[in-house]
Amino acid sequence: MRFLILVISTSFFLNAFAGDEDIFNKIMFPLMKHISFLINAKNPSSVQLRKINRKIETAFGDKSIQKILKKDRPYGRRPLNRFRGVNQSLARSMSFKEKKNWIKYNFNSRRGFKKELSLLQIFRNTKGQDLFCLKQSIDNSESRNNMYQLIFDKVNDDLMRNLILFHFRFEAEKNKSKWITIPVSDLDDTAYNSFKDKRWPRRGLYPGFITTLETVIGSNRITTKMEIRDCTPGAVFLTGRGENFGRTLIPKLTKKGITVKKTVLFGSFPSMIATGFSNKPMADKKVKRMIGYSKIFPEKKYIMFGDNGQLDSRAYRKITKFTDRDNALVGYINNIRDDSYRNKINEWDFRGNKLIRVLDSYPQMVLDMYNSGFLTNKKKVKEALRKQVREIKLYSRDPKYIKKGGMRDYLLEGIKLYCKKIAHSKRDVCP
Repeated sequence: MRFLILVISTSFFLNAFAGDEDIFNKIMFPLMKHISFLINAKNPSSVQLRKINRKIETAFGDKSIQKILKKDRPYGRRPLNRFRGVNQSLARSMSFKEKKNWIKYNFNSRRGFKKELSLLQIFRNTKGQDLFCLKQSIDNSESRNNMYQLIFDKVNDDLMRNLILFHFRFEAEKNKSKWITIPVSDLDDTAYNSFKDKRWPRRGLYPGFITTLETVIGSNRITTKMEIRDCTPGAVFLTGRGENFGRTLIPKLTKKGITVKKTVLFGSFPSMIATGFSNKPMADKKVKRMIGYSKIFPEKKYIMFGDNGQLDSRAYRKITKFTDRDNALVGYINNIRDDSYRNKINEWDFRGNKLIRVLDSYPQMVLDMYNSGFLTNKKKVKEALRKQVREIKLYSRDPKYIKKGGMRDYLLEGIKLYCKKIAHSKRDVCP
C-alpha cells in the first residue's frame, strides 16, 4: 500500500514537471521525503493508510475529484446550505476576481476536506504573476485574515498544505527574474519607541522609519495590472502579541502614520502568558511565523528590521539560516543605546553573521542598503535621505523630542561619519 501511494505521487510529478528537470530535482525529492514521513508516522493502521491513499488519489486525479464533487452533502441541518466544490475545469474558467471572492467567502465559514481540495485546485490552476497577485491581494485586505492564517491555520490537512506550498515554490522558481524585495519589521523599539530607547519619547514613531519602508517597497517594478488588482507589495510586521490584539493593533498602526500596505504576523497570547512574556519564546515564535511566510511567498526577498532589546538579532539570525539565502538578504538592528547591549555588539559583525548589521539610525540603514546593492536607484535614495534628515530636524525642534541634549547633532554627525566609513562608498548620495 505504501509503495502504491509513492508510485502514484511520483507518476503525477513526473508528468507535471516533464521538461523542467532542474526544478524537479530541487523540489521533488524533499516533498517525496515528506510524503514518505507522513505515511510512516505513528505506525498507521490499514484504515488510516486507505484514507491517505484516497486523499492522494483525489488530489492527483481529476476523475476522482469529480466523483467526490457529485456526492455533495449539505453542511449542518439545512438542506439548502450546500457547498459547491471546484474541480480543475471550473478553476481554469474562473476569473481572478471570482477566485479571490471564493477564497474570501468560503474560508470565513465552516471548513472541510472538500473545501481544501477546491482551494488546491484554484491555486494549482493559477500561475505566474496571477498567482502572486492572488496571494498578495488576500494579504492587502487590511484585516487579520491573511495568507499565513489561510494556509497554516485554516487548512487542516498536511498533505493539502504541502501540495499548495509546493506549487507556490515551483512557480516562484520558474519566474525568478521577477522576484520582489519587501521590508520585514518588528514593532516595539523598531517602528516606534516602546520604553527602552532613551533618545526619543515613548510611543513616538522613529524618524525615517516610514521613509525606509517606502524606499524598499518603491525599489520594485509596479505594473498597472498590479495596481488595478490591488496586489502591490507591502510591508510585513512581526509581533509577539496574539491575534486577539488584531482589532486594535492594525488601526493603531494606521493612526501612527504607517499607511503602507501591511501584513501583521501575530504571535500567541497564551504562550506569552505561559512563558511570562519571556524574550526567547517570543523570538522563536517570530522565527516560526517568518519561515512559514517565506514558504507562502518564495518569490519575495526580505530586508529585515529589528532592535537589540528583544532578541530580534537572534530571531533574524535563525531566519537567515533556515530560509533560502536568495530570500533573506540582510537584517538591520536598531541600536536602542542600552549600555548593557552596546558592549556586546560589534557594529559590523554580530557573532560572526555578516547578514546582521547593528546601526544607530534609519538613514544609516538606507545608506548601507545602497552601498550593499540592495537599493540601486540613486535618485530615490537621495530623496529618501533628505526626507529622513528633515524628519530628524523636525523632531528636534520640540524640546520634548530631545531627552539628552544634542541628539539631532549626534544623529546627523553619525550619518556623515557613516558615509565616510563605508568601504567604496558612493558619497554622491550622502546628504
